Amino acid sequence: MKLSRILTSILAVSLLVPVIARAENGTPPTPQQRAEWRKTHPARAKDNARIRNQKKQLKADLASGKITQAQYDTQMKQLRTIKKEERVDARANQNGGHLTAGQQQAINGQLNQSRQTINQDAGTPPPAPPANTGNAGQ
Repeated sequence: MKLSRILTSILAVSLLVPVIARAENGTPPTPQQRAEWRKTHPARAKDNARIRNQKKQLKADLASGKITQAQYDTQMKQLRTIKKEERVDARANQNGGHLTAGQQQAINGQLNQSRQTINQDAGTPPPAPPANTGNAGQ
């Protein structure tokens, strides 16, 4: 069991080294490296996608006149703060950049609150909560 854990750690580090090396020298990661990162960091990839979607929504709401420039600026600042917190939390962990369950829950709560504020500012009703599929503990 211990050997398996060590081998898994070595594999994880070997997969991240090219991404870290590229990030440090300023060149963007390749699509293959991004796909590998998403595969090994699914929660963070989902957070990034949610942030991207909320930024797109804000831009669309600003363009259509549903929100003011001040509302847009405030919400974009909030999203940048959430993203920065996610990045700092992941780097502080000693588990290869993964978020703990508590960190993930806190970020999800912040993103949910951000989405509610965006919907309120734009005057759109909030989306319906997801249907309970009975897989709550999985």
